[in-house]
Amino acid sequence: AVVSTQSTGGSAVAMGESWRVNNDDGCPEVDDEKDPCEKISMEERHWVESVCSRYKQEPFRSCSLDVTEYFEDCKYDLCTLPDNDDNVCADAEAYAKACED
Repeated sequence: AVVSTQSTGGSAVAMGESWRVNNDDGCPEVDDEKDPCEKISMEERHWVESVCSRYKQEPFRSCSLDVTEYFEDCKYDLCTLPDNDDNVCADAEAYAKACED
């Protein structure tokens, strides 16, 4: 069996990196930063907040589920890839479906 001999330090990124092989596999180094929104401008952060705040408005407001996880996922996705709203749409669809159940 293949095992990693390096200490992971407790983070998922560190664990994944401990399995990296010493070749040029084309994989970028992974950023272990917790909040990608810290890397964007204040103006972009306000935009992200305004888009993701839709989870706290109708038709979602009447949902009995806690919106926090979906709201935070939305912010993470938009801060990470602001030009790609596929994840945001998929997250909104998942939240709507979960609210129906």
